[in-house]
Amino acid sequence: MKSSQRLHSLTRHEGAVNGVAFGPAGHLLATASDDRTVRVWSLLEDRPPQLVKGHTGAVWSVAFSTDGQRLASSGDDGVVQVWDPLVGQPTSTFGGHPGPVCGVAFSPDDQLLASVGATGSREETHRNNQSGEVKV
Repeated sequence: MKSSQRLHSLTRHEGAVNGVAFGPAGHLLATASDDRTVRVWSLLEDRPPQLVKGHTGAVWSVAFSTDGQRLASSGDDGVVQVWDPLVGQPTSTFGGHPGPVCGVAFSPDDQLLASVGATGSREETHRNNQSGEVKV
């Protein structure tokens, strides 16, 4: 059995980290935290992470699109937000869950974004196109 070694220590969040996701190329890592933020870390460059702010409660889940151009996040505020991961700017916001949203995932063709609420009572699928239109 090979021994492992720590490659990076990611310590900028001010709360517990609830979710992580690698970008499709493997050099970006997104983290979701109780501190109401998402951070996007470069694993190739020694620089501070991109800070993504917009949720009003703890962030539970993050997911990159398969092309790496978008990052979705969800959390206690019942909202799913889609971001440009390199600049931290929102591109779309989806509401409608009656409580916290504990998971998000892009479809393999990046055309759909699925989210699931913590109550288990509702799943939504959103059309993820350039205009930000929503299909539920």
